[in-house]
Amino acid sequence: QDKHPAKGEITKSSVTPRGGGYNSARSAKAKVVSVASELGKSIVMALLELEVLGLLASCGIDGKVMLWDIFTGKAKTTLKGHDMGVRCMAFAAASKVLVTGGYDYNLMVWNPYVGTSIHIMKGHIAQIVGVEVLGNASNQVVSADSEGSVKTWDLGTYQCLQTIVVSGVLKLRAFLSIPGYKRILCVDRKFVAHDYLNTGVADQTDEHPIIKSIYIPRLKVFISGCTSHLRIWDAVTGAIKCVIEHPESEITDFCVDDRGRKVFIANHDGEIKVYNSTTGCEIKKLTKHEQEISGMIYCRGDKNLMTVSWDHSIMVHDESEKSAKVLRVATHIHAGDIMCVAFSRHLGLIATGATDCVISLREYTRLRSISFLLGHKADITALAFVDPLPLLVSADSN
Repeated sequence: QDKHPAKGEITKSSVTPRGGGYNSARSAKAKVVSVASELGKSIVMALLELEVLGLLASCGIDGKVMLWDIFTGKAKTTLKGHDMGVRCMAFAAASKVLVTGGYDYNLMVWNPYVGTSIHIMKGHIAQIVGVEVLGNASNQVVSADSEGSVKTWDLGTYQCLQTIVVSGVLKLRAFLSIPGYKRILCVDRKFVAHDYLNTGVADQTDEHPIIKSIYIPRLKVFISGCTSHLRIWDAVTGAIKCVIEHPESEITDFCVDDRGRKVFIANHDGEIKVYNSTTGCEIKKLTKHEQEISGMIYCRGDKNLMTVSWDHSIMVHDESEKSAKVLRVATHIHAGDIMCVAFSRHLGLIATGATDCVISLREYTRLRSISFLLGHKADITALAFVDPLPLLVSADSN
């Protein structure tokens, strides 16, 4: 076309093909599609279809990434964050994130739904010439820069999994990943092939089974946990804010205080550790149980933490103190292993369920036994008070 299209539009025009271009008898006209940049001046470096979202992404020398509605041709969102021009893009359909790279040496991960950057992956020392997803269902990408450094990244943890330095090239021009053969082809004046490691399992949240997840409205964060670590997520952007590693023993349960600033983690060895939810640093340890902790509840307003264990005991900890302090303990409250616990501040009651098929009701203030609820014929697996009503819901393994 003679001039750039109007601002924020995808324009279509009919062009009569010249002789010799293709069989004009079968197609009398061809559709030429032109994508306009936001200002109509920047050079577009790459186009990418976000198939599952019905969008088209374009990136340019101006450092912007624009998302277009394929059906209407209208500009939807402009992603700004790169300091220099953007050269390449890749879309991970498994996690629905867009990864871009360019002349500022950085890889940026975007959430197309909200148009904000989730994370910046740094590590390249030259302009990035390409980025690709390692398979249709993968949550890993591979990127390459002009100096011959090829890196594999995990989009769940944003960590670099592997770095390959391509030798024998003056300036890497392009590369291609072949996931079926776990091989990467790099090219300058010659082809160089490298095999890469296949680490991790493609998953949107974690590589291991998630045992629990909670939402903290005050801080707008999610916390998801598996047996080895906890991840704290920004609920607005989807970015990982903090990872709390717990390699000593398998995590069995976790909870937070009333402000969401402290995370309490219980494990298979009966230990209770307190972490800072912002930095992931360990703050202190509370008094441990003799066996695995099967449940824990934070008592809002009292700054108390309640824990139950397979050692048939229940503890109420004062977490406001700098050192470990137990306010009250009840032992031998069940004949079997305690599986779950529920607490009602409104009623002042604690309910525990165990493998002996019995539900025990106790006072919160003194842990004095009130009654035993019978009727289940299998292990009690879940309990919940229906506040403010004087009701308790229970479930068993059958």
